[in-house]
Amino acid sequence: MISLQNSGFSDTLVILGAAGLVIPAFARFKISPVIGFILVGVLVGPAGLGTLVPQQPWLYYLTITDAHSIEPFAEFGIILLLFSIGLELSFKRLWGMRNLVFGVGAAELGGSALILGMALYLTGMSMNGSIGMGLALALSSTALVIPIAGTTSPVGKAAFAMLLFEDLALVPIIFMLGAMAPAAADAGWISLVGVRGKGAVTVAILFVGGRFLLPRMFGQAARTKSPEL
Repeated sequence: MISLQNSGFSDTLVILGAAGLVIPAFARFKISPVIGFILVGVLVGPAGLGTLVPQQPWLYYLTITDAHSIEPFAEFGIILLLFSIGLELSFKRLWGMRNLVFGVGAAELGGSALILGMALYLTGMSMNGSIGMGLALALSSTALVIPIAGTTSPVGKAAFAMLLFEDLALVPIIFMLGAMAPAAADAGWISLVGVRGKGAVTVAILFVGGRFLLPRMFGQAARTKSPEL
């Protein structure tokens, strides 16, 4: 018989159970489920009720004691995020919002990252660490901002432009941070060029897939009128 403690099956059940409870409960009060997931994560995580598992073993089945067990879920979420960036890329849409996206959006992300990075550097953090943390903290959550600000009001349009620019900048930021890692620094400029090349290829694939391939696939699926699709 497979042990729950060895298989990680218990952590999976906790995640699925939390999703089944948080989404309808917070939707009833018109609150973003993301807030609920954050609160539940703090509650059932290793730093929450997980600390009581040695004293109360039964809490094991209601908590996530090993954060690494949910890494596959996080990786799958990143994959979906990258595809969503490709779906958002449209020359017509970007050109119509070019002033907001590349003006307000770039100023917001760059200014916030600069201020936060400088503050962290003044506290004693390394240069690379300050840049990485500044960029990470400057990014906003689309799932939290859009339901609050909307997309039709002047504030909502500006917020959407900022979020769209952050989505566009996310992939280059990820590859840049990878190039700034100590291992990449030891490898020299060849590794840096390789990382930048991979980043450019990834962005190109996302654009081609989101702009040309996926719409045709969805159109073909719709024409089949198959309920399974």
